Amino acid sequence: MDLIETDTVRPDDERPNRRDGTCFYCEEPIGGKHKPNCVIVGRSIVVKVTIDVVLSVPRNWTVETVDFHYNEGSWCADNLLQALGKWAEARGAEEACTSIGASCSCDSTDVEYLREATEDDHLTLPVVST
Repeated sequence: MDLIETDTVRPDDERPNRRDGTCFYCEEPIGGKHKPNCVIVGRSIVVKVTIDVVLSVPRNWTVETVDFHYNEGSWCADNLLQALGKWAEARGAEEACTSIGASCSCDSTDVEYLREATEDDHLTLPVVST
């Protein structure tokens, strides 16, 4: 789905190394329209994100218990999102991503394109910006 709010050049589209009242990438003036191929002009897509994580569960849980708890029980996936946010925050924003070991989640994450997003997707799925 095209994100029409990204069509207009905003002051944020300037960059510190060239403050001249234009988009840093397509050089269109603030308030005007970005060129169609400008990287600021956006669209939304739906992706499937798979992240391998280590969880602590009761010792006596079986595979079936785990599957039921996380997929069919009353557990809310927002809890996992919050825990992942805390995990990332604990590493500090200043720490560089190395893609080696456990310093970031790059080696344990897979992102797969599924489709172009629809208005329904914007109402029913988490909408995030990276």
